[in-house]
Amino acid sequence: MAEKSFFTRSFIGRNIVFGSSRPSTWTLTEKLSEEVFQKDRISSQNSGIISVSHGTFHCRNVHDHSDTAMIKIIMQIPYAASELEYSQYRAQQASNEVPFLEQWEIDARKKLAINKCTSTHTLHNVKFETQGTNGSVPGGFIVYMRLEAVP
Repeated sequence: MAEKSFFTRSFIGRNIVFGSSRPSTWTLTEKLSEEVFQKDRISSQNSGIISVSHGTFHCRNVHDHSDTAMIKIIMQIPYAASELEYSQYRAQQASNEVPFLEQWEIDARKKLAINKCTSTHTLHNVKFETQGTNGSVPGGFIVYMRLEAVP
């Protein structure tokens, strides 16, 4: 059986804008990896665990193509077996709350960056958004983290 993928080819070429004191725009150029953590409806409702997929992409700055980085995306995904349901049904699963383990990773990366840790990819930006009507879970969360590129 083929591995499920929620970061389809439609993500390649997508621009991610990180707004801060110096906004920057990054284009996703290649999917490096994806990890899917999906529960069925009953398991999710009983445990309170939200299904997510983690995608890691190579990207480049739209204004300086020699400036490359990685973007890790954490996205809410629908319950197992509901992927093909109408978007209105999938939207009922939406959460704007990032799960504990994923939030823990974001917080840890922020602390490592503040303390100038060199043994991991440096976190440069984090962006929290809500998925649009065409998202896997309309109204669900999607988080973008721009990380230092691997040489």
